[in-house]
Amino acid sequence: MHGGRSEYMLNGASPVRSCASPVAPAPRAAGYIILLARRHLRTLLSPRLRAAWHCSLAWCMTMSLDTVRKTFERLGREDPLYGVLTDHKRRHNKWDPVEFFETGVAEVTRMMNSMQAVPLDAPREHALDFGCGVGRLTLALGAHFERVVGVDIADTMIARAREYNTLGDRITYLVNTRDDLSLLATASFDFVYSSIVLQHIPPESAKRYIAEFMRLLRPGGVAVFHVPSGKPYAPGSLGAMWYRVRREYLRRAWKLIRGRAPYEMHYVPRAEVESIVRDGDAELVHRANVAAENFMYYVRKRGGARGEA
Repeated sequence: MHGGRSEYMLNGASPVRSCASPVAPAPRAAGYIILLARRHLRTLLSPRLRAAWHCSLAWCMTMSLDTVRKTFERLGREDPLYGVLTDHKRRHNKWDPVEFFETGVAEVTRMMNSMQAVPLDAPREHALDFGCGVGRLTLALGAHFERVVGVDIADTMIARAREYNTLGDRITYLVNTRDDLSLLATASFDFVYSSIVLQHIPPESAKRYIAEFMRLLRPGGVAVFHVPSGKPYAPGSLGAMWYRVRREYLRRAWKLIRGRAPYEMHYVPRAEVESIVRDGDAELVHRANVAAENFMYYVRKRGGARGEA
C-alpha cells in the first residue's frame, strides 16, 4: 500500500499540451502536487504529531507486569489450581488437590530423567522454582533438592502455596512483583526451573528474568526453562506495536468473552534467548522442541568442575 500514489504518478503519462487541448499545462499540475505534498509533510512532521508518534513507540515498549500480577492475583483468590494448570474440565475449583500435586511429581520426574539423557547434572542442594504458583512443582523439586525456593508474582498464590506446604522449612515461598530477582543473592542456586511461566510474561521482562537465572546460578549450576519462540520485531516498529495490541489486549478480550482465564501469551525469539545465555557466562547444552516453536532450554553455568565448556 505504501507508495501506491507515487507509483501512479511515475507510471502515468504526463499530459501533453496541444494547441487544441484544454488540459492544464504539466508544470502547473506538477507544482500543485508538490505544494500539496509539502503541506502534508509539514503536518506529518509537526511537533505534536512527532510527540504522539514517540509516545506510541514508548507505549509499545512498556508492556507492564501489573496486568499479569492482577490476573494471577484474581485467579489465586477464585480458582488457584485451575490458574496454575488450566484443564478446562477442572474450572471452578474442580481440581482434586492430590491429583493436582501428582501432576507436579510426574513433570519433575520427567524433567530430571531428561537431564540424565542429555546428559546434564547439577548439585542437589539449592533449587529455585520460578513462577511457582501454589507450589505444584516446588514440592516435587523438594524430593530431589535439600532446599527449594518458590517465587511468584501473586501474593494470593503464595498464600495458597504456604497452606499446601508439606515440607516445612525446606521450602521457602517469596512474592516478587519486580521484573528482576534482586531479592535473591547472586550465585545462590544450583538449579533453576521454570515451566509454562515465561510465556505469560511480556518479552522485555521475560528476557530480564532469563538473564537473572544466569546470575543466580552457581558455577556448574543448571537452569531448565521453557519459553516459546517467534518472529523478532525491531523495538518501536509497527510490528512491535501490533504484537502488543494482539498479545496483550485482543487475546485477553477474546478469553474473557469465552469465559476463560485471560492470560497473556508471549514469546522470546530463540536467538535472543541464546544470546542472553551466552552473555550470562553460561552455555546452552540442549534445546528440546516441546511443541511448535516452544522450547525447553537446558543451560549450564560456566566455571568449576561441572561448568567447564
